[in-house]
Amino acid sequence: TATDGRNGIEMFSKDHFDIVITDRAMPGLSGDHVAKEIKRINPNVPIIMLTGFGHIMKDSHQHPHGVDLIVNKPITREALREALAKAVAHKRH
Repeated sequence: TATDGRNGIEMFSKDHFDIVITDRAMPGLSGDHVAKEIKRINPNVPIIMLTGFGHIMKDSHQHPHGVDLIVNKPITREALREALAKAVAHKRH
């Protein structure tokens, strides 16, 4: 778990992660920027954006570069499991 976007990128660059879940609105760096930077480091890691802005983003056809899947908050455990499976399956193709 990272404290903010900069910390997340720093952690990602020093370790191995199978998947990244980010918010869109965060202090310091937005999730859009985090996703773009993480994909620059490793283009193969799946990135889920878990956000309260998901419906707005989908309605206005916004899909930040590097984000594989946008999921709305609040989220249930079952919806999170489904999102994780979908993001991982998407990367296998």
